[in-house]
Amino acid sequence: MTLALRLVAGAVVAALGAAAAAQCQAQRLLATDGAPGLNFGRNIVSRGDWCFASCDSPDEQGEVHVFRRSAGGGWEPSGILRARDGRRGDAFGSALALRAGSLFVGAQYANGNHGAVYVFDFDGTRWIEVQKSTGQGAQLGAGFGGSLAVDGGTLVVGAPFDYTRNTQDGAVYIFERNQSGQWVQKARLTANDGRVFARLGHSVDIEGDTVVAGAPGDWTNSQPGAVYVFKRDGSGAWSQAQKIRQQGGSNEDELGISVGLEGNMLVAGAYRYPDEIDVGAIFVFERAATGQAFFQTAMLTLPDGAPDDALGRHLDFRFGRIVAGSRGRYLYRGGAYVWEKRGLGWRLIGELLAEGGAPIDRMGWGISIADDGTAIVGSHQEDNENGEQAGAVYVFDLDCPAEIRELTVLEGQLLSGGIPELRHSDDSYLVTRAKVTGQVSQPHLMRLRLAATTRRLNPDTIEIRVEGRITDASAQTTLFLRDWVTDDLIAVSQYPMTMEETARTFTVPNAARFIRSGDGRIEVEVRQIVFFPFTLGGFQTYFDQIEIHAR
Repeated sequence: MTLALRLVAGAVVAALGAAAAAQCQAQRLLATDGAPGLNFGRNIVSRGDWCFASCDSPDEQGEVHVFRRSAGGGWEPSGILRARDGRRGDAFGSALALRAGSLFVGAQYANGNHGAVYVFDFDGTRWIEVQKSTGQGAQLGAGFGGSLAVDGGTLVVGAPFDYTRNTQDGAVYIFERNQSGQWVQKARLTANDGRVFARLGHSVDIEGDTVVAGAPGDWTNSQPGAVYVFKRDGSGAWSQAQKIRQQGGSNEDELGISVGLEGNMLVAGAYRYPDEIDVGAIFVFERAATGQAFFQTAMLTLPDGAPDDALGRHLDFRFGRIVAGSRGRYLYRGGAYVWEKRGLGWRLIGELLAEGGAPIDRMGWGISIADDGTAIVGSHQEDNENGEQAGAVYVFDLDCPAEIRELTVLEGQLLSGGIPELRHSDDSYLVTRAKVTGQVSQPHLMRLRLAATTRRLNPDTIEIRVEGRITDASAQTTLFLRDWVTDDLIAVSQYPMTMEETARTFTVPNAARFIRSGDGRIEVEVRQIVFFPFTLGGFQTYFDQIEIHAR
């Protein structure tokens, strides 16, 4: 994964500070029928060229907004979906799941408060409602459709308020697609030790023959919350395979409020950690192979986490990355945080904040990682041009260029004269071109100071590539890379650079030490010493390109 920066010599630029807050924000989406209190962005799902975001509707039934990817890569409105038999208070859109050509929408208070799941298929032109499913055996107030997940021909539906052994112990329903295209219930899964108010099915996910379901209210011996693992055998029968508790948790963490499953890795949110003060944490569990038991390998928290942040209340887990919401962050402005697996550990690599966000927006409720790796995050209580708590959805590029702060030529002369223009470019490189003229009587020193700001937190390495040339065959140069502030030597080019166009690459390990705390500034100085022991006359030396990558 690479983050790259670019600057190009040219005209004077006055200021770049305004770009910093939006450097990773690619798009802002609003409801086409936006109105006060709509709460647009409450739940989000994206796969392929489609993105769906749910919200309340003016008649309080709930609705789902459809967005389709344009030729330019952005999202464009493509309609609004509502249930044909919808009624006030159904909570249509309480959960969303998407597979190729089929959208599943939960309405957990529909059907006389039992709950329901609606299926929409794309007919090549529009999304049409083709089926409404209710859970066989679901009790009154079960909340059927409160969570959803789909993989291939298997649909998983959570009913966290269902009743089997105890009040609200919860249940999970399994549907499979038959040859006629209908989704048929195949199983109703419950916990072997279902406890009162456990709320099994509050969150669900599926991959292959494994289903995971959160039970955040399962409270036994001061171990709050659990995640249950169910497996499908060769005959198609489902059974409970494991009950997972966290290590290092505390009372009433509510582990399992959110879950994500990818390969042999399971992540689960515990937003009330520690001791019900809602700082929040994410627990990571792994298994050696499919069919084996999961064991805890990591606990992720924010280094400056605070009460009411509620980290992990909602999350998505795809492509080895976790994007977790923190709806209470910064006086309930909210935000989302990105972790990436690095070797045997996890690295916090980014903070996603809406440009212009304000307290009480509660960003970080709906979250989905799209197929292109972008993160789509809802800010459902945002006040904006559509009214109070109308809501908005933000799209973030997780591998975006950082902001270029400044380029200073301490010694030497710019090719264009004046101050170079600093800007981003489509190919995501940081580039400057400069030349100097020197005296033959003594070595000449060319010094460039580069400052940039990156939103990638804690990079493993900084890689700096310098490409240059000089115009005299007898001249040789040596490149030095130094820390701007401390003047500590970081690296020296292995070989002198001759008149042939040559590139030198510095790879700097332990890169975090060169990222200034607080604002994420990368500050380095490139020094070029040019030696002319015999040649008379002037010469020219070029820095054709400088690239900085934070990895």
